[in-house]
Amino acid sequence: MNFPELTNVVVMTTDVVSDVRGLLGIKDLPFHFIGVMGSQPKISEIIKQLKSEDISDDQLSQLTAPVGIPMDSNTPDEIAVSIAAQILQNREKSLN
Repeated sequence: MNFPELTNVVVMTTDVVSDVRGLLGIKDLPFHFIGVMGSQPKISEIIKQLKSEDISDDQLSQLTAPVGIPMDSNTPDEIAVSIAAQILQNREKSLN
């Protein structure tokens, strides 16, 4: 599969098993940004399960989790904007 340069991915499912399955499915693809949405306990469990699947610390360090710019609000609209802002911020850093 070929993806355009600076392709971004955000994994956000309803459960840890689906997140892990999705992340394992893209682990060898050259994405510019991989974000994972979830609470800190969910992220910790995802990382634990990825490690049990022999995902290296180097691969784990490429994940941004939880994804989104930290803020005090939690509405779906604001979370979406914070994720988009983080992706744009990351893209700008890469272009400069």
